[in-house]
Amino acid sequence: MEWWMKRRQLPSSLRRRVRHFEHQRWSFMGGQDDMEMVRDFPEGLRRDIKRYLCLDLIKKGDPVQRMMFLVHGQVKRTQWLSRGMVATSILEPGSFFGDELLSWCLRIPFIDRYPAATATFTCMKGTEAFALDAKHLRYITTHFRYSFVNERMKRRARYYSSNMRTWAAVNIQLAWRRYILRTRNRAAVYRANNHDRLQHYAAMFMSFRPHDHLD
Repeated sequence: MEWWMKRRQLPSSLRRRVRHFEHQRWSFMGGQDDMEMVRDFPEGLRRDIKRYLCLDLIKKGDPVQRMMFLVHGQVKRTQWLSRGMVATSILEPGSFFGDELLSWCLRIPFIDRYPAATATFTCMKGTEAFALDAKHLRYITTHFRYSFVNERMKRRARYYSSNMRTWAAVNIQLAWRRYILRTRNRAAVYRANNHDRLQHYAAMFMSFRPHDHLD
């Protein structure tokens, strides 16, 4: 603010009023308004900064306001999973993202609040995409609702959805890890039982006979 006032050559009276206002706002807010600082940043950068700062707003996520259909270029998708794990994938032409809006439009009862974003998308090179705003998607799904609620359409949407593919891959990996853990536990218990049994037999065979202690 001081740099801006000096650059604009504001008179001292206006500078004092600006400083007084900033001092009052600082006292009231307890510091700088972070959301105001990052308000003009791109959505992906703004979301990553808020996630890093651990603000309460990231628990809700940025609202998804449009569905994007990739025409040319490549887009990198980054999704934060539990325990610090990160899932990434590359979207090619013909892919789409922002399909959270589709479930939002078809939800009964309808909720006016936009759904929260689940991933960050970064253009890897020059990219062209077709955007379908939430209100337009809502109009389409309302007029062709019976087509969208068709089970075949739902399966196709899930199959081509990057979100659904990521969560499917995560669930498959978790199920496999649980299976391996159960298998190893069984093997470990079996080996432990065999080991204990062998130790027991060895102790029996190597121990003195009762009458040997009488000699």
